[in-house]
Amino acid sequence: MSKISHVRIGRHQLGRFRYLLLSLMLTVGLWPLLDECISGRIWPDVFRDIFFACALMSGLHAVGGQPRQLRFALLLAIAITLVGSLHYIVQIKALDWLRLGLSAVFLIQMLVMILIHIEKENEVTTDLIMAAASAYILLGLVWAYAYYLLEISHPNSFNASENMGDDMWNFY
Repeated sequence: MSKISHVRIGRHQLGRFRYLLLSLMLTVGLWPLLDECISGRIWPDVFRDIFFACALMSGLHAVGGQPRQLRFALLLAIAITLVGSLHYIVQIKALDWLRLGLSAVFLIQMLVMILIHIEKENEVTTDLIMAAASAYILLGLVWAYAYYLLEISHPNSFNASENMGDDMWNFY
C-alpha cells in the first residue's frame, strides 16, 4: 500500500475525495448499527460526533485547493466542534440548534464546492467518481437536515408509526 495520500498528474490531484467518501459512508452506514449495538444514550452520540468530525476534516482536505473556501470551511468546522463540545458540558437546547445550523451550512458549502469541482473537470477519473458519490451522500444529508428542521419546528409533520422528532439521525 502506498504512503502517498494523493498523486498530482498535471493539474489533477487524485485521492482528494476518497477520505471524504469513506467518512461519509461511516457516518451514514455505521452509526445506525452502533446505535443498536451499544447500550446507553451517550455513547452512540459520541460515536456519531466522532464520525461527523472525521467527515468535517476529510471535507476540509477535499476542498484544500481553494483557499477562501478552505478558510470558511475551517472556521465552520472549528465552530461546530466547539459548540458540540460545549453542548455535551452544558446541555442547552440553543447550542444544539446552533450546532445543527452550522453543520447544515457546512454540508451545503461542501456540496456546492464538490459540484463546482465536478463541473470544472473535463476528464473522468476515479477521484471524480468518488467526488460525485460524496456529493450524492451530502445531498441526502442536506435533505435529512431539512426534514429534521421541519419536524422539530412543526411536530408530527410526518405520518410515521413512531415520533421521529427527538433525534436528527432518525431522518437518514
